[in-house]
Amino acid sequence: MIKTISFIGSGNLATQFAKAFHAEDISIVQILSKNFDLANELAIQVSAKAIAAIDDLDLSVDLIIIAVNDDFIEEIANSLNSKGIVIHTSGTTDIAVLRSCSNNIGVSWPIKSIKKEHSIDFSNVSCCIESSNTETKKDLIDLFSKISNKVVHLKGKQREYLHMAAVITNNFSNYFYGIAEEITSENDIDFSILKGLINESTQQLDSFSPKEMQTGPAIRNDKKVIKKHLKLLENNPEYYNLYKFVSESIINKYHG
Repeated sequence: MIKTISFIGSGNLATQFAKAFHAEDISIVQILSKNFDLANELAIQVSAKAIAAIDDLDLSVDLIIIAVNDDFIEEIANSLNSKGIVIHTSGTTDIAVLRSCSNNIGVSWPIKSIKKEHSIDFSNVSCCIESSNTETKKDLIDLFSKISNKVVHLKGKQREYLHMAAVITNNFSNYFYGIAEEITSENDIDFSILKGLINESTQQLDSFSPKEMQTGPAIRNDKKVIKKHLKLLENNPEYYNLYKFVSESIINKYHG
């Protein structure tokens, strides 16, 4: 059973996980960050101790969560020698980068865009877990089930594919929302007019597959409408090519 946790990192995910576990009366022991002020800011919120040097990390805690940029995970892991569990929070980094620091390793990756400034309720956030052994799997599932009702155990490649799918679903779609907002703003149209459509599309995913929901000129192979839209984008080659590529992709998928 995991009763004590320390964090390496004080960014978005470290902040939200630390606050969530603290709210469940799980002891947050230390917050390690090279930026001591940020570590201290989080430590105060979760009754922990802030430290700036990895040599000051208490390795006797039940769980160390490495919540840093992917580029630094392996380097940090190579500096640790823990008898407890050590996990990272990356959607794409292999669990194997942690093997040098403990016999009990894992990954916890929440499927949600996270900012430290936002208030987050993890109860309906899917938390993907990966582990090196059965006991660690049980401990991690028990721990994350305290904050989430949707804890899912995945293997490495599954997590990588899911992360890619999440980027397409969330990051790419938000980029398209940004383009739509830019276009409406430039033409004195209130972007909020489209929010009903956005919300409806999202809600319909509870009842229909994306394939069943696909509408628009491309799936109808309505070349006349597509041509009109492309003409409106003639002065913006980037968006012109993007619209053309996506439309052709939809036509090829559904019409061969």
